[in-house]
Amino acid sequence: MKIGIIGCGNIGGGIARRLEGKYPLLLCDPHVANGKTPAEIGEEADLIILAVKPQKATEVAKELKLYKNQLIISVLSGITTE
Repeated sequence: MKIGIIGCGNIGGGIARRLEGKYPLLLCDPHVANGKTPAEIGEEADLIILAVKPQKATEVAKELKLYKNQLIISVLSGITTE
């Protein structure tokens, strides 16, 4: 199972460190070398963890393309699924 993490700040980065070496990780963050775009994460990951700042949620959602049978986990504060 490939896990994509969009946003590698305190929360996303902490999750990535815990999962490193256990699962193949795809990281999307402007500060990560060789990072993926949200669109690439959507195409390649089986599980997607959204860990961006709430003000970036709309921007990421516009670029992220989701496919059938993907699981999305969001740690965004104050953002509804609508």
